[in-house]
Amino acid sequence: MSNGTQREALAKLLFKARRGAGLSQDRLAKLMGRKQSQISEWERGIYLPGYPVVAEWILYTKADDDPIWEAWRKAQNVVQGITTATN
Repeated sequence: MSNGTQREALAKLLFKARRGAGLSQDRLAKLMGRKQSQISEWERGIYLPGYPVVAEWILYTKADDDPIWEAWRKAQNVVQGITTATN
C-alpha cells in the first residue's frame, strides 16, 4: 500500500471515529492538546499521523471497540516489528 493510499484510508477512519463520537475538530484538538488545523490535515489525508497520535485519537473518540481499529493496530505492530528487526 502506498503512503498516499495509507493516508487516505487512515484519514477516513479518523474522520469516521471523530464524527461517530460526536466531537467537533475543535473539541478533539483541545482534548488532544493539538491545533484544530492538525486534526483537519490528518482527516483530509494531508499528513499521516504516527501511532501515538492515532492511539490517542482512538482513546478520545472511544472507537477502540470498532473491529477496523483492531486490524489497524495489528498491522502497525507487524510494521513496527519488521522495522525493529531490520535496524
